[in-house]
Amino acid sequence: MRTVKVVESVDIQAPLEEVFEIILNIERRLQLSPLWGNSEIDPPSPDYPNEGSHYHVRVLVGEPHEYDAVVTEYIPNRKFAYALTSPRVEAAAWIVQEVTQGTRLPYEEQFRVEEERARMK
Repeated sequence: MRTVKVVESVDIQAPLEEVFEIILNIERRLQLSPLWGNSEIDPPSPDYPNEGSHYHVRVLVGEPHEYDAVVTEYIPNRKFAYALTSPRVEAAAWIVQEVTQGTRLPYEEQFRVEEERARMK
């Protein structure tokens, strides 16, 4: 397997602080994911969203599986990153940047791709 990194961003007409609060809210953030409605989330550890805090996710569709998300970086109103114990996704990061028309929200994700599938692209 090899690791692939994807970076995408979107500009949102909303204050930076409001956008960052949505990113920190696990349930609201999951609404941005295809897993929304297809997974269960345990409450986060009491020290969430600080580095080292975590929460547990159970995916209920396809081949059910579970993983933990462990916060690797938390800079208030700037960046929120976490590593996953999922067999495929390694890490994700949300970065908020103030722009003239609101907030730019870059998202970075690293995941593993099987070599056979990688050669097909």
